[in-house]
Amino acid sequence: MEKFMVNVSSVKSFLKCRRRWYYEWVLDRVPRKGQKALTFGKLLHEVFEAHFKTGISMKSAIDLHITHLQEYVGTEGADTQEERDDILAAVADLETLREPLEMWKDQYVVGRTLEVEEAYEFPHPKDSSIIIRIRPDRVATIFNKLFHIQNRSLAPGKNIGMYTQLMQRDMHELIYAWALQKKYPEFEYGGTLFNLVRKLKYRSKPTKAEPEGKIMHGLPEILGQYMMHVDEEQVQKALDDLLWVAQEMRKTVKDWEEGRFPASNRDMDAGFFGNTKDAYFEVLKHGEHLLYDDAMFKPREVMYPVREEE
Repeated sequence: MEKFMVNVSSVKSFLKCRRRWYYEWVLDRVPRKGQKALTFGKLLHEVFEAHFKTGISMKSAIDLHITHLQEYVGTEGADTQEERDDILAAVADLETLREPLEMWKDQYVVGRTLEVEEAYEFPHPKDSSIIIRIRPDRVATIFNKLFHIQNRSLAPGKNIGMYTQLMQRDMHELIYAWALQKKYPEFEYGGTLFNLVRKLKYRSKPTKAEPEGKIMHGLPEILGQYMMHVDEEQVQKALDDLLWVAQEMRKTVKDWEEGRFPASNRDMDAGFFGNTKDAYFEVLKHGEHLLYDDAMFKPREVMYPVREEE
C-alpha cells in the first residue's frame, strides 16, 4: 500500500476539524495571520534551538532572532500588517523575558545532548504504510537515562502541576517516547523534561526610586524544569489511536478526491478564545477559492524534511 505520512500536529488538527485539516495538511494552505501565542512559541523554540544546537549564549540567540525578525518586518517580508503585528508582539514578549532567559541554565546535570531539532520518521509498528514523522526539541541523557526535553511557553495563570499531569496522556509526549526508544534502544527511557517559560514580567520599568526597576516575578516563577514519567501502557494506546486516525485521514483524502467532502466542525468558527473569527471562517463561508488569496493564506512551512530511519 502507498505510504501515508502523519505527524502528531496533523493528527490533532484532524481530530478538531477534518475540513480545516485538509486545507492545512493536504492543500498546504495556512493563514498569514497566526495566533500571537503561537508566533511567540515558535520564536522561543528557535532561540532555545540556537542555544543548544550551536552553543551560543542565550543572549546571542535572542539578539540573532530579534534582529532577523526586525529585518524581515522592515523589508516587508511579512505580507500583511496583521502578520507584522503578530511578529512584533512576539519580539516584544521576548524582550520582556530577555533578562531571565539570559540567566537560563539546566537544573539537572545533562550527561550528553544527543540531538536538537532533528527530524526523522518511522513506520507504524502495526501498519508499515503509515509513516510517523517526529522532530524532538532536544534529546539528552540525564541520570544515564534518555529524556525528551521540550521547550514550552505558558500563560501566567497556567497551573503547572495540572499541566504536567495532563501531558501524561498527550499524544505528542507518548508518540515521541515510542520513537525515541526505538531510535536509542541502548538507553532506558526516563520520560519528558519540560523547559517551561511563563510569560511574566521579570522587572518593572526604571524609576527614580528604583533605577534598575523592581523585580516583579522571580526566576522560579518564570523559568522551570519539570520531569514527567511516561507510562508504557499509555504509549501503546496512543499508537493505536494514531493508527485509527491515520486510517481515517487516508480515507478522507480518497473521499475528497472522489467528491465526498467531510463536514467542518462549526464549533471552531469562533476562534481560539471564542471572541474572533477562526482563520478559515471566511473560506468555509464563502468558498475555497479564498485559500489561494495570497493576502490571506500562504504555503505551509515544511517542518519535516527528513530521511527515513533504518
